Amino acid sequence: MTLTERLQGKRPLAARGVGHNNAVRLDESWQMDIQTEDSTVLAAAQRLNSFLRDAFSLLLTGREHTLRVLLAPGFEHGFSLAVSEEAVCLRASEPAALVKGLLEIEARMRAWGEPALKTGEETVTPRLYPRLALSPWENGTVSAQDAVNLLYAGYDGVAVPSHAPFPAEAKKAGLLCFLMCDRTVKTENPFDGVIWQGGVTDEALAFVSHFGIQVFDTLDWQTEPAARAESVARLPRGAIVLSSFEAGAHLTRGNLNFTAPDGLLAVTEASDRFQSDSAEAKTRGLCVWVRILTAGKIPYLANLFPLPAMMQHVLRTDGLLASGACGSLETGGFVPSFVSDYYREALRTPCDEPGVLVQRLAARDFGAAQAQTMALVFKKLSDAFSALVPLPSDMKPLAYAAAFPLTEGELYELPAGDVSLYTEQVLQSADHFRKAQAMLSRVPGN
Repeated sequence: MTLTERLQGKRPLAARGVGHNNAVRLDESWQMDIQTEDSTVLAAAQRLNSFLRDAFSLLLTGREHTLRVLLAPGFEHGFSLAVSEEAVCLRASEPAALVKGLLEIEARMRAWGEPALKTGEETVTPRLYPRLALSPWENGTVSAQDAVNLLYAGYDGVAVPSHAPFPAEAKKAGLLCFLMCDRTVKTENPFDGVIWQGGVTDEALAFVSHFGIQVFDTLDWQTEPAARAESVARLPRGAIVLSSFEAGAHLTRGNLNFTAPDGLLAVTEASDRFQSDSAEAKTRGLCVWVRILTAGKIPYLANLFPLPAMMQHVLRTDGLLASGACGSLETGGFVPSFVSDYYREALRTPCDEPGVLVQRLAARDFGAAQAQTMALVFKKLSDAFSALVPLPSDMKPLAYAAAFPLTEGELYELPAGDVSLYTEQVLQSADHFRKAQAMLSRVPGN
């Protein structure tokens, strides 16, 4: 498996078993007992059985020991996994959490390279709920494989634009389905909720009242705090305010002072605009969700898959959790990656400290001998994204020029005109990208 495939989250199986003493190894004496008829749980169990068969030539056809999966009260949106020599018991209060638990069993076995689980009992709880993924495809379509990728990345749902077909495969997989629109549309599809992206008008309020979960996206609202506060004041009881983590943040790079757009990776703390929206919402007793770039395509570097600029992501994780948001709408998850694996674990408890988590995942995917080199690569990529500033639309090729060592396909020439204000920052970013590329070229498998 190549380095690029590993960076893109192909989920390599560990080369050999780790042979832990405090672990239980499943073999042909085990059986799987699914104590629910929910179709999403049954499908997840089938995926686990397929993994065990394909990875370890193991069929759970025995009767001596049981991997039991059942619904039980008291776990909210999390799940409990209890492992002993006699049995493995996965419990959750809702089918979607059982699906996550079954995927977790696969992830742990894949990381160990054998069909084994550590003994003991652990309850895994999300730190954000729900996590929705924003469809990156132009037509908004969500395929069956997309739905599975989102489950593996730890997402709870998907949001699609009004022109997209209903995400039936996501619904079938047990994901929440949200409609995103800035105008009223007719739909009889079973959406779980709506994300309204327009102004708070009487027409808008009447339209969203037909949906179970009503989310109001503030991204395109007026920027003046008083006008935004007035809009929040009009929201109905039980509404959810969705505000961008990045948009409106004030940053300085070199001689440039600028206001960050939505989706800028350089932003590591919730913007003043988000904090203002959040304060107004909480005054009204409303829940706040955060709109944030996590593991998706970088909007100003559209040719790149999610690059592991992990120092930026570590800082952003701290800022995200400190924001006080309950749920999230994220750009990410459709393309599995090292970054999506990081957020899957970072946004739940229990969890390693972010820096420790990055080191563990690097050792898992690239080998312990390369973990230190990969840490330096992560640092250089983080420096590159931190230096790269948002550019005017006619200067976007500068961003591609900076990142060209790591892009595939067409390279772009620098635009004509005065680019002196941006040249220093772009060259700094390009230097970091090139150094990252040089280190990556020395990693075996690249």
